[in-house]
Amino acid sequence: MYKYLYANGCSWVDGDELQDRTQQRFSKLLSNDLNLKEINEAIPACSNETIIKNTMDWIYKNEKLINETIFIIGFTAESRSKFNWEFNDIILFQRFLDSIDVHHILFFSFGKSHKDIFLDNFTDKPFYEVVSENISKIEDAFCENGHPNEESHKKFAEYLMDGWQAGQADKVCSATKGTFIKKSEIKSIYKDYQENKGAPDNKMARWNNIIGEDRYLKCRNNKDIKSVKIYKICKSGTGCLTPTSLLLRDELFIGRVQINTNGGKKRKFLYFQADYIFKE
Repeated sequence: MYKYLYANGCSWVDGDELQDRTQQRFSKLLSNDLNLKEINEAIPACSNETIIKNTMDWIYKNEKLINETIFIIGFTAESRSKFNWEFNDIILFQRFLDSIDVHHILFFSFGKSHKDIFLDNFTDKPFYEVVSENISKIEDAFCENGHPNEESHKKFAEYLMDGWQAGQADKVCSATKGTFIKKSEIKSIYKDYQENKGAPDNKMARWNNIIGEDRYLKCRNNKDIKSVKIYKICKSGTGCLTPTSLLLRDELFIGRVQINTNGGKKRKFLYFQADYIFKE
């Protein structure tokens, strides 16, 4: 199905300081594992605007290839922005990739945490964190000028490959994948409710019960997904998303339900607010 692997980003994606970056960078290693042709347009020291623009330019120029291409995009430090760059640019870019129905994997090379990104298709960890966790001595992970060395690129390629092989098994509609469950087997959507938990956890449990079984809508293949996630927004920005408004005083919880049908081509989103969580 796939023939190409397209990679874009900054020097970390380009493979800067590697002895032979065209053969040793993670995108080439992953391409070899997946038997794909590598296309790497990463530019050292570029901004996120440039990464997005160049990727979109390639898509428009190679429209006939996009359904045969896996896109792996690594974002760089926000301080490199040419203009007043905001996270909204990445949100719009990710929605664009969704709208044209291409397989894409997004990550940050360093700096920003991935744990509370308000988007799907992001890796759980940035490049830097994957390297730090898998190489015992941090000084053995980087080249003289701070770029990942050959071993670090191998570790990140393995991390992406593991994620690829795992696929989206946690997001498929149900284990039956298309067979409606019997009415007698349907349990209450409140069966996992716990009084000692706050609204965010209980709402997520309820939605998982609603969409986690083929009681109303069935899946036809592994591109049809139903998922729910709760995002935490707080003023500090520590372990949560940072609000764009300074008026937020307390923690805010936003939920998102996503349902993809027709082979993933038709997408529906439902957002809801869960205001509070019980204090200890």
